[in-house]
Amino acid sequence: MKLKSKKLSYILRHQFSDEFLPGGWLAVDIALSEVGITREELEIIVAGNDKGRYELSYDKTLIRALYGHSVDVDLEYIPTTPPDILYHGTASTNYVSILEKGIVSKNRQYVHLSEDIETAISVGARHGLPVVLVVDAKAMLEDGCIFFNPKNGIWTTEYVSPKYLSLCTVSLPLGRRDDSSRL
Repeated sequence: MKLKSKKLSYILRHQFSDEFLPGGWLAVDIALSEVGITREELEIIVAGNDKGRYELSYDKTLIRALYGHSVDVDLEYIPTTPPDILYHGTASTNYVSILEKGIVSKNRQYVHLSEDIETAISVGARHGLPVVLVVDAKAMLEDGCIFFNPKNGIWTTEYVSPKYLSLCTVSLPLGRRDDSSRL
């Protein structure tokens, strides 16, 4: 089921931009056909996704990815006031570049930020030794930056300038032996 979930994610975030309806929705029938799954499997994938990556329409005829798109799609998000502080997890190899250039979306529509340190550590650890940056979202908002919250704890914005960033220093429990203990 994991491979099917990954294929669904790819289709909804990186393919079919010509087929998307307003809001980034795709007909469920197209998704089922492309991924090669049943409606029941689709509902299991959506319900079981711990990252809140997907959303089904109320009548379950449409599906969309809530974030992470590399294709240009208007998800019709409403600008939302974020918490004063957000976090960005990345690999330690990206740290110097981010301090120089800021957090850029690269091949995605938006930069992804987390509400909590644990999520940021998890995101950063996917690519190596994690580093967590503190984002002064309150200052960004005051300076006119726009934030969106696609219902799943992930905050998005177009860019985070280095002036809004600082290194997060966290104390982890003694005895922790993984790479994240070196933060």
